Amino acid sequence: MNNDLGIIKRKLASNAFYLFLDYFAISIFSLFFWSSAGKFLSPSQYGIASISINLVSMLSTVAVLGLSTTLVKLLPEYLERKQINKSKGLIKFSLLASLFSSLLISSLFIVSFPVLYSTLNMPYHIFLLLPIIIILASLSQIVLSILVGYQNMRGMFFTDLMSHASKLAFSILLMILGFNYLGPVAGFGIGVFLVLLFRFRLIPKLSSNTRSVDKKRILFDYALPSFIISLSTILLTNGQITILGLIKGAEVTGIFSVAFILSNILIIIFRVMSRSLFPITSQLSARNNPNETQGYFINLVLRYSLFVTVPLLLFFFLFSDRLILIFASKEYLSASEFLPVLSIASVLYGVSIVLNSSVYAIGKPKIQRNIAIISSTAFILSSVSLTYLFSAKGMMYSYLISAIILVSFGVYNINKYLKIHLPIKSLSKIIISGLVSFVLLYFFSLIARGLVEGILFTAISSLIYLAILIILKFVTSEDVKVLQFVVNKSPLFKRQFNYIINKIPKS
Repeated sequence: MNNDLGIIKRKLASNAFYLFLDYFAISIFSLFFWSSAGKFLSPSQYGIASISINLVSMLSTVAVLGLSTTLVKLLPEYLERKQINKSKGLIKFSLLASLFSSLLISSLFIVSFPVLYSTLNMPYHIFLLLPIIIILASLSQIVLSILVGYQNMRGMFFTDLMSHASKLAFSILLMILGFNYLGPVAGFGIGVFLVLLFRFRLIPKLSSNTRSVDKKRILFDYALPSFIISLSTILLTNGQITILGLIKGAEVTGIFSVAFILSNILIIIFRVMSRSLFPITSQLSARNNPNETQGYFINLVLRYSLFVTVPLLLFFFLFSDRLILIFASKEYLSASEFLPVLSIASVLYGVSIVLNSSVYAIGKPKIQRNIAIISSTAFILSSVSLTYLFSAKGMMYSYLISAIILVSFGVYNINKYLKIHLPIKSLSKIIISGLVSFVLLYFFSLIARGLVEGILFTAISSLIYLAILIILKFVTSEDVKVLQFVVNKSPLFKRQFNYIINKIPKS
């Protein structure tokens, strides 16, 4: 059992390693992508680009019919049971269903041009690109889920790296040439096309004699609940921009988008760890009595995620103005008033991602569906009413309310089915260390004169944060094994890092 647990830990660490590289690369390119838009475009033009790309993200997610999550859930189980032909049958069905659905949605989108044009008050020609990108983006989501289901995180990383670099380069080039908001939209489309092209070569080859799957069971037991969950997710991640654009227009949306995009940095580690864990939790479901092992890894993932995000949250509180100025221009400085609350909401939402996706992965998709319905209803009711009353601030508080609801249900259900002990003791040590380093960083910020000094003081505060955690014996022997695995992947200073790791006091 211990040997088996060690193998799973190494797989989790490997998944997390490549997913972290993937999300880090995507985040850097995405930040430059939106930051360059903030430098080249006015708030209203920025709003047009943001609304367009969010529309594509929303509709392409709808088009996959919940099959993306279904693939990540069922493929590891089929592979664990050596049902290779069955896994290929699921892939073939998912690709065809997604293609048909995206073609249908794109056709409806074209028919709805006049209504969308008058409602969103955006240039007519911007809608000509979107139907094509919707089809490409929906297929791209399916292919991505296939790679995650096969736990080919390495291939996912390298294909993302190439496509996002292309997206950024084409976007900046088109904006320099004077295409304004068309630059980011067209650049986004090129990136989606390239990543789809690269990844098709990595998925298993499908033959005509591929074993058929129980389509009815897949659609109703897994895809339909996942579809409802996806709708809830896109409401929280993309719907804010669209709803705000509908109610308050492109300029307000553009300013809010800058703060929202920055706050989403805090969700990255949760997404990385959750996506690393999901196929492993699903794979364990195919074994006897997996609850204890599943609970152990969920606890581990939450612990590591909070370790990284709590100090970042404090940093976002302290330097919201400077972060906005670095990311965009002075025109967007008013976005700094949204960043602290959006950052808290993002951390809570990140915790809910780990908890609620694990509920699905342990074989309770309908429970997560119910959570999604409740949180989505609360978000729609609160976002529309609060945005009408308080503009972008109303949307900000609506997001926070929805995140609190999601975390509450996640904690209740994960304890109900797995009875795990949430890492409260570890969290208390993280908060103590974070607050001390935050106070020091605050005093440092009073004497910091420029960006270089700010970075230097932040590095010092980070070392103090780590030192206090070590003194409080936050690190366990299991953490050391994970750290050693990650360090051994490093091309430089392996011996030095391992020496330091072995000297760390352990609880």
